[in-house]
Amino acid sequence: MTIAEDAAKGAPYFAARLIRGVKNGPSPEWLQKRLVAIGLRPISTLVDITNFFTFDLNRPLHVFDADKVAGNLTVRMARAGEEIVALDGKTYQLPESVMVIADDNGPESIAGIMGGEASGCSDETVNVFVESAYWDPITVAAAGRKMKISSDARYRFERGADPEFTLPGLHLATQWCWIFAAAKSPRSSRQARCPIRRAPTSWMRPAPKALSAWKSTKPRSARRWKIWALSCRATWPKCRAGVPTFWARPIWSRKSPVSPA
Repeated sequence: MTIAEDAAKGAPYFAARLIRGVKNGPSPEWLQKRLVAIGLRPISTLVDITNFFTFDLNRPLHVFDADKVAGNLTVRMARAGEEIVALDGKTYQLPESVMVIADDNGPESIAGIMGGEASGCSDETVNVFVESAYWDPITVAAAGRKMKISSDARYRFERGADPEFTLPGLHLATQWCWIFAAAKSPRSSRQARCPIRRAPTSWMRPAPKALSAWKSTKPRSARRWKIWALSCRATWPKCRAGVPTFWARPIWSRKSPVSPA
């Protein structure tokens, strides 16, 4: 698995895992019921796992049938004249500004938007390549608009998925493959690092009450901010916290009593 230089900005964090020996039958009944409850049609264990992760954890994944992939997979920009038959059954001409995941035969997936039919999973799938990536929101949004494709993955990536959950999401998906698809023999690959880290933020004692109507008592406020995954460290009356990466956009206003440290 490699990332081309021209796609490095659009794919700052990419993780994948080769999993062998899966049995891709129907998913468990409880999982099917949950998907049906939100209007999705259960398809197979592997597909249902990725759909569940997309809607429940905001972590879009893609699963390639490894035996249908020719050679090495590469994240790169599309080349002139390339096209792909996507999972929706439609054929798309790929502009050169669109990022793709390609093998030796050509594009196998439109990065951050939709996978390709040629390397899709079926009931006969035995070995899979699970991809979990953080795609640049602007790159995904521009590609989706240019190609006029709407998908659940695009909806989430263009709004900013949590980059810190890229690798944990892959680990959890692997665990589900072990449990529900009898998988074995995983082998991992990771490119680059998380592009966003927890930004340290400081505030004085009145801030929690001003922002949330909580009573600003020392133990209670610190405890509740910890629940919000702020990794709060309180040296009263001043608090210091790491803002979680799922807050991808700035939340501070000029009038806010909380300001970046």
